[in-house]
Amino acid sequence: MTTLTEPPAWPLPQGHYFGPAATEEANAACHSGKKEWLHNIKLKLWQQHFREVWDRKLETTGEFDADTQDAVEHVQEAAGWEPSGRLDENTWKVVWTMAPPEERPAAKHAKRKSTTRSAFKRSMNEP
Repeated sequence: MTTLTEPPAWPLPQGHYFGPAATEEANAACHSGKKEWLHNIKLKLWQQHFREVWDRKLETTGEFDADTQDAVEHVQEAAGWEPSGRLDENTWKVVWTMAPPEERPAAKHAKRKSTTRSAFKRSMNEP
């Protein structure tokens, strides 16, 4: 049984996010790829909680990698949102305040891009 808890405080300024740094390097609101130890610790905290409650396959690296982006998109889909792949304040909170779905809905999975970015995504989608 999943215990829902109060999420830790959002570690970034309002409107900022962790996201795919390779495509958003020039965006000042994107904190991925920055070598700020506190941001890495906070991202690792989210990854650890996702791993403990939602899916054990995610590694806790403290970096916003392809596996983390896949996890973020999974959470956003479970919340009924269009997946952006950005770990924003709302997505941060959902991991603590919403029970993970039993299984990823097949209809939403079918709409996802056919290219697989990571082993985490492949393992999440296997029967």
